[in-house]
Amino acid sequence: MEEICEVVFSQRNCGKLNAQGYLMVKDKRRGDEFYWRCEKKDLFCNGRAVTRLSSGHHVLVSFVEHNHSPSASRVSVLKAMEALKTQARDTANAPCQIIQACTTSAAAEIAPCLPSANALRCMIRRVRKCHQYVQPRTLAEVHVPEELQRTLDGDLAKDAVVSEDRILLFTTRTNVDALPHAAVWIMDGTFKTAPMAFYQTYTIHAPVGSRIFPLVYALMSGKSQALYKRLFEDLVDVAEEYELRLNPQVIMTDLELAAINAAKSEFQGVVNKVCFFHTAQCIWRKIQSSGLASHYSADERFSLKLRHLSALAFLPAGEIPAAFDELKLHMPEQASEVTEWFESTYVHGRIRRRSRAGAARSPPLFPPSMWPVYESMHEGYPRTQNSVEAWHRRWETVVGKAHMSVYRLVEEF
Repeated sequence: MEEICEVVFSQRNCGKLNAQGYLMVKDKRRGDEFYWRCEKKDLFCNGRAVTRLSSGHHVLVSFVEHNHSPSASRVSVLKAMEALKTQARDTANAPCQIIQACTTSAAAEIAPCLPSANALRCMIRRVRKCHQYVQPRTLAEVHVPEELQRTLDGDLAKDAVVSEDRILLFTTRTNVDALPHAAVWIMDGTFKTAPMAFYQTYTIHAPVGSRIFPLVYALMSGKSQALYKRLFEDLVDVAEEYELRLNPQVIMTDLELAAINAAKSEFQGVVNKVCFFHTAQCIWRKIQSSGLASHYSADERFSLKLRHLSALAFLPAGEIPAAFDELKLHMPEQASEVTEWFESTYVHGRIRRRSRAGAARSPPLFPPSMWPVYESMHEGYPRTQNSVEAWHRRWETVVGKAHMSVYRLVEEF
């Protein structure tokens, strides 16, 4: 007798096959045949199934056993969540009514497995908002509704057009109040969660008490210096509306010259610090592009010599040029390409011409005043952007998917 498998929908609206109590995600399709793999593949489960679509139903053709037991409650929970989302879409009932109906109609055995009431309310809000707005695919189609332009405190978002680019800036009065008192701003962008019409989600973080919080959010359609400059100008305008003056002492960024130069242009006297992790990462990438990765991994002495380059960051900035010159004398000949690149980019600058008086150099892209952590350690500034990177990972979890709708992302702000 043919076994018909049911398709249920996850919280992210992905269809999953219920085959003998196991939930499986679609791997591929060939004609009327569907190939499925266990949703726990990341946990090394090789369970698979093949179904044939017949009269709108999935008929099980073959089944490979899993390395774990099935979960009947998991399927029931997904069905309950789908019923909740259907009510949210099709009715105007209050969230508390929908949640009450969902929890009372669910079997007693799965009640402990349901998300919390707060999580269910958030789910209802997301479902309704996503169905309320037409999702834009181009910048010209982005028109943030009035209710999404204001925070819970009534603060209005900034919308700026720069040539063919665009910035949507979001912050609050409370957050702006904290910026003038912060000794250091940490700025970084993430690309994975940026909406389809935008290039990146850019955030400005600063310490509040003993912790670092995101205080400014911006959706940016590019990463040019002009666009960053407009972002900072708009942020200054917002602060001036609240009679606040923004003049950060230190700004920490990754190795992005457009953001660095724009910050220097807008905030006179600001000191820019580059994240130590990004500096070390750039050195490693240069080692790889120079074809030295295998040698670096196999030869500990060679590896140690190259690691001395990033270790220069623990010296005072004024001592780095002389220390590098001494270090260069002892660097392996095979690493000359890496050494010369580091010298021109981070220490002495690129040689423009040579004469009897010596070599004339242009300033380095990232001078020694920018990337050492010696001063940061003594002045209590962060050495890296690790706290911001950790926030990005949590943010991706909260958002739940890459390149989501611009209006859904604004809701999360």
